[in-house]
Amino acid sequence: MLNPTRILVILLFSANLLVCCNGVNADVGVTNDPAVISIDVENGVVSSSSILFSGIIEDEILPSEVYWRVVKNGIEFDGGDL
Repeated sequence: MLNPTRILVILLFSANLLVCCNGVNADVGVTNDPAVISIDVENGVVSSSSILFSGIIEDEILPSEVYWRVVKNGIEFDGGDL
């Protein structure tokens, strides 16, 4: 059986662990992470004809607007609203 001094030491040690080792808290309510954009085309793909591709946009909140554009060397080829 544990003596009272040993029980007290164990309780104090446990309480100390609970105070200093609390769980990880996510940034609740903070919505400043950049949007994640994923397109299902490999980098460097070249095509001499039309190609179809799809993708996703993931963010903490629903965006008020989403648009896309295709640009090469500063020249915009196409674009539109989603």
